[in-house]
Amino acid sequence: MDRLMLFLSSKNVQQLEFHVDTEYKLPQPLFSCVHLTILELQCCIFNPPPTFTGFGKLVCVDFIQLQFSSNRDIENFISKCPLLEELTLENCINTDQLEIDAPNLKFYYFTGELISISFKNAPLLKFVSIGGGESNIDQLSTVETSNLINTFISLPAIEQLGIGWKFLCFRKEGDYYKENRIDPVLHFLEDQDSYRLHQLREVRLGSVYGTRYIFDLVRFLLARSLTLKKMVIQPMKGILATENLKFVKEKSFEKQRTVVGKANWCMMKKQDCSSNSDIISTLPTEIIENILSFLPLKDAMETRNGVSKDILAAIFQILSVHRGKLLKLTLSIPTLKDCPEMDRLILSLSNKNCEELEFCFSQGFNYKLPTSLFSCVHLSILKLQCCIFNPPPTFTGFHKLVCVEFHNVEFAADHTIESFISKCPLLEQLTLEDCSNTKQLEVDAPNLKFFSFSGPLVSINFKNTLVLATVSFNGEKAVDFNGGPNIGLSTVETSNLVNTFICLPAIVHLVIGWNFLSYLIAGIIPERLPITLECLEVLEIDNICSEIPNEVNVALCLIRSSPNLRKLKLQFYTEGDYQVDGMDPVMHLLEDQDSLHDCLHRLQEVELTNYLNGTRYFFYLARFLFARSLTLKKMVIQPRKGIDAVENLNVLKEVARFKRVSPYAELVYLDPDEKLV
Repeated sequence: MDRLMLFLSSKNVQQLEFHVDTEYKLPQPLFSCVHLTILELQCCIFNPPPTFTGFGKLVCVDFIQLQFSSNRDIENFISKCPLLEELTLENCINTDQLEIDAPNLKFYYFTGELISISFKNAPLLKFVSIGGGESNIDQLSTVETSNLINTFISLPAIEQLGIGWKFLCFRKEGDYYKENRIDPVLHFLEDQDSYRLHQLREVRLGSVYGTRYIFDLVRFLLARSLTLKKMVIQPMKGILATENLKFVKEKSFEKQRTVVGKANWCMMKKQDCSSNSDIISTLPTEIIENILSFLPLKDAMETRNGVSKDILAAIFQILSVHRGKLLKLTLSIPTLKDCPEMDRLILSLSNKNCEELEFCFSQGFNYKLPTSLFSCVHLSILKLQCCIFNPPPTFTGFHKLVCVEFHNVEFAADHTIESFISKCPLLEQLTLEDCSNTKQLEVDAPNLKFFSFSGPLVSINFKNTLVLATVSFNGEKAVDFNGGPNIGLSTVETSNLVNTFICLPAIVHLVIGWNFLSYLIAGIIPERLPITLECLEVLEIDNICSEIPNEVNVALCLIRSSPNLRKLKLQFYTEGDYQVDGMDPVMHLLEDQDSLHDCLHRLQEVELTNYLNGTRYFFYLARFLFARSLTLKKMVIQPRKGIDAVENLNVLKEVARFKRVSPYAELVYLDPDEKLV
């Protein structure tokens, strides 16, 4: 091992990870590896020689169960690594007194015994986690200046702090539960005005048991956290189920200071109520408003009896008494047929400044959206499923709308969706899945970045989409204006391929699936597009038939036009023994290899799936990509279902022998039902 370390010192090694089971004394040649940027060690004896001047390029250090001769060893080491950004010390020896001098440190993780820690020079440190064994209580009790102040006064940039495993311990364990002791949480509650929790969004309380201070703390956080979205409470191990249930049902707080404390009890008590009275209606108005302000609508609804029988009426009643904003409403009613209460509910949303709205209704029965929906001018996210969508003539648009998802939505006419899109100037994400009257589309959305479409298609035109980065086409085959499959496509003069992509200069990720190729093959397919897709990095084409020349040519045209392609995914299907002029169209690719050479310089990942074992095109294509992709890191191959295991093995053995021009190229074989992790 010592000889190995000596060998590495002359090889400019940059990343070194060394794990052993027994304590191994690191040899001095290790400290001559001056090009190291990452160093991970476990179970070693770490003793730098006096001549060690530091690792000038080291960025990340991960030391687990290392033995240092003294605290000074690790301190000196840190100070001699000026670029160090990440430091992990886990259960190491002689790290209980530390002074951290690391001007570029951003991440620090420590577990183990600790007497003192000082961050001498860590102005950029953002993430700190300190846990592990108990601190030395005898020494801590003699400290004059607060350890709390000494620790954090030099961490001005800290963003995330984790303190665990008794690092907070400043007294003996036996003192925790002394009788007649004033609970410190009560002091906390006595001075509520000094705490401002305006940005708090999530609270997690672990190892909870039903003491008075826990109830007071939960009540206080619910009352004071204006932006709170989630509170997670987890009981201590070993607590009986009856005790946990008692905690949830507890209402006899010693100090009922806040309205929310009472309101929240109503929510937790709901399953234990024997009265048939309307709990929401019997509470004072200020309590109702606090419930709706601090609880998700789902929880607020569940405080009512009989909500399953009349869910829409319950929601409407809750909304009718709510005086503040309603930022988000998600409603899924698979059994809805026709309900006047739904119209009333949507009408009530128009003056609630709702920003995010999601409706999912019954499959096979489309609910006609009322015109009041189009008065929700504050919407930023709109998701609809199984609706009839018909904006009124007075609709001027959603000027704050950013994201739209329409699934099985019925539009009133062919151009309804086009008009709607043009009236949403900030729209960035658009999904149209199996909607009606979307066969002819003109997408005019200057801020659109994501577009996903599935369904039958006659034509599509991207009119003003200069920042569109992700495009996904799925769904049924293209159709003509009369609804027949593929009729008339061959008569197109200008290639649909050219018309589609000439207005997408910023596209980064393109997915073509489920026979959308039958639309793109219309017209004369050029060798390259009139524009170069400089930004395209990921190209995925599903169900490409290697025996149909135009489908292969569409794929080749896109590849040739994408000089910065990094990932290529091709899923095949075959028509059997179908051939064109007795020549496999992939052979044309191999005859003209130079036309693809320039576009494979940056290719890093290839997936060839659903291929038929033993077909020539697959072997030719795999061999070609291995031989031409200088930066290839991974090629994934996956055969079609139903292929004999012996044939699969033969294919794998054959492909594994192909010459690879990239020294990093890895071959990954997946079974037909296996998914790539």
